[in-house]
Amino acid sequence: MVKDGRKVAIGVGVVGLVAGGILYAVSREKKPPAPPPPELANIYGVVTFRKTGAPLLGVKISLDGIITYTNASGEYFIRNQPPGNYMMTLK
Repeated sequence: MVKDGRKVAIGVGVVGLVAGGILYAVSREKKPPAPPPPELANIYGVVTFRKTGAPLLGVKISLDGIITYTNASGEYFIRNQPPGNYMMTLK
């Protein structure tokens, strides 16, 4: 926030100014911004029968303790996973 040409922050700093019943404190130290959250990824695919290419319903997908099942179109989705290596099994 800028007040009378000075950068001020509410409730932060050492020196305070009272203007209109609001306490403003002049910020004397600059902290670096917090790092962004890690990028997340979605893992998805389609399970089909090898001979016919027909989608398989209800296949159990396990990914390092996360379990999901394929839908009627053979699709599965595992959302919001951090980057890394995973062990996936299909049953």
